[in-house]
Amino acid sequence: MATDSQSDPYLTTDDCPSITTVIFDIGNVLIQWDVRALFSTVFADPDELDRFLSDGWTPADNDRCDRGEPFAVVIADAQARSPHWAGQIALAWDRWIEMVPGVVEGSFEIADELSDRRVRLLALSNFSTETFSLIRSTHRVFDHFDDIVLSGEHGVAKPDPEIFDLLCARNSVTPAECLFVDDVSINTAAASALGFDVVTFTDSASLRRDLVARHLLPSAQTH
Repeated sequence: MATDSQSDPYLTTDDCPSITTVIFDIGNVLIQWDVRALFSTVFADPDELDRFLSDGWTPADNDRCDRGEPFAVVIADAQARSPHWAGQIALAWDRWIEMVPGVVEGSFEIADELSDRRVRLLALSNFSTETFSLIRSTHRVFDHFDDIVLSGEHGVAKPDPEIFDLLCARNSVTPAECLFVDDVSINTAAASALGFDVVTFTDSASLRRDLVARHLLPSAQTH
């Protein structure tokens, strides 16, 4: 990234931050992800929904997919475990897109602005490659990212330090150059222990303030 005001109209030698790269998580930072958004339309009884998400299609099943196991295999295993919910479990793939009810308000705009200011953008997400392909082409914001590292591609997931090391090696960056943004505190804690600057995401307004404080975005008065 340029540090000379003549070669870069956005950053000057006085306000150029030491952070050159912002690493975004995807789910619930850029796009909404909520398994209940789908299955609340399938189960009218909230108690049955809770039982289904505890025993039918579980966080452990989703984690297997995030780590690269094919949905078809994980769904078959879940159906064998809970045959009375076989049809509903199949919806975890057949209607997966309904788990993405929308985008996170304001986050795409922040990514756009960072890209305009020549801040390098990377993504690091616990995400199946199968399902990421369903959203990649529909959201132009991903065009701003130099690299998108998915757990499903590598069989290792956050907060394992290995996937952070992989991202750095693949993109020739060090943790000290990077700000890592994730909505899960165990992930930001792991990144912080490795030397990354971190923000635990709650909403885009708070993230914007954090980016302004690091001189990665202009203050509201000049925005």
